[in-house]
Amino acid sequence: MRMVPKISIIIPVYNVEAFLPECLDSVLAQTFIEWEAICVDDGSTDRSREILSAYAIRDARITVIRQTNAGVSAARNHGMKHAKADLLCFLDSDDVIAPFCLARLYETLTSTSADIVCGGVLYGEELPAWRMVDKPDLKFFSGMHCVHKAAAFDGSYAGLWGKLFRREIVDGLCFPEELGTSEDRIFLCKAFFRAKRVVAVEETVYFYRQRKGSIVHSGLSETRIRDLCLAEEVLFNWAKGAKLPNETRKFVNKSCAKFIFKNGFKLPRRADRKNLSRWYSITRPILAELKKRGVFQTKYLPLRSQIKAWIFLHGD
Repeated sequence: MRMVPKISIIIPVYNVEAFLPECLDSVLAQTFIEWEAICVDDGSTDRSREILSAYAIRDARITVIRQTNAGVSAARNHGMKHAKADLLCFLDSDDVIAPFCLARLYETLTSTSADIVCGGVLYGEELPAWRMVDKPDLKFFSGMHCVHKAAAFDGSYAGLWGKLFRREIVDGLCFPEELGTSEDRIFLCKAFFRAKRVVAVEETVYFYRQRKGSIVHSGLSETRIRDLCLAEEVLFNWAKGAKLPNETRKFVNKSCAKFIFKNGFKLPRRADRKNLSRWYSITRPILAELKKRGVFQTKYLPLRSQIKAWIFLHGD
């Protein structure tokens, strides 16, 4: 009889043949063995599909699901539907987790009755030498406090990495498939809103690989600025419709305004700076429309930024 897993690991996969073996090896190396890995192949065109098949044959706890390319959010949503465990975590297919990652998160969640546990995240290009802490420090937060952290892009609280969720906290939630960025931050805000207790483990359990050429690090472009602003609008509309305390709703609105301002006035890539008038002709109507719809509320900006925004929006 096949073991019922305690943790389901959702792994979206798309054209990562160079990093996928390291990712899956880190899962197989876990000291906590009661897991299943649901790998959703999002229409890969490289050798990722072959690698997944080989690992699924090697270990029955690895399940491979294939879908036509629809993006990382759709892949995660698909994976969540097939998860069997009462606890869920998410792993990007170019990242790796420490051998003690699942054990530490599980132990912390069960011993503290937490709804969500957040582990430490290390960022870089080279794999780390993992060091386990005998008794790591724990920090306790309310879910609402973490909504603030996620909305404000406070460290790893705005990313899925190194976290363990009780299934009932994320049941019915999905990643917004219309977004090309910040989908995990919005998902987290909704999950934290449902959580009563969030516990942070002061120990690194997750390695986030920073790759040149990845979407997050590809610089600013017209498509990316539109995606960034759309994400803020989705977050703003969620906060508007959810039963948030007034203080939290205002904080989310302020975070949206600050983020829109930051990216709306950010210069494009160096190669595109020859014609700034064209760049501003792209960004100005985006920000103006968001202001018209009430998403970009300049009143939440510092006075100097308010003046700069007014000049920008009303300039020639």
